Amino acid sequence: TNTTIDPSLVPIFSIKTGSKVGANNVAIPATCPPSRADFIAKLATNVAAGNVLGTPITFNTNASVRDTKTQQNRATAMIITLQSFTGKKGVGCPAAATPELSTQQKTGVESASS
Repeated sequence: TNTTIDPSLVPIFSIKTGSKVGANNVAIPATCPPSRADFIAKLATNVAAGNVLGTPITFNTNASVRDTKTQQNRATAMIITLQSFTGKKGVGCPAAATPELSTQQKTGVESASS
């Protein structure tokens, strides 16, 4: 089973893959952040499953719902997906690879998605 994720719900990542430098000059793996298409595909799989390797996630796929709590839950789901992107818990990209998600998780305010 797969879930469709509206791309407008996923912010554009400002950090470029291969830069090896994340937010606040934190070192990140060269493979981070993943490509937008790969990230949205993995997120869709995780949202359909309702968890990331056993960690429950909540991601409202209704793009018209954008209240603070919903946006924070989406950001948390995206960060958990990012952090376990390789399929192993905690082996993926750190939140420093996507400062947009960290900000959204804290504030509920979404960065640009296009």
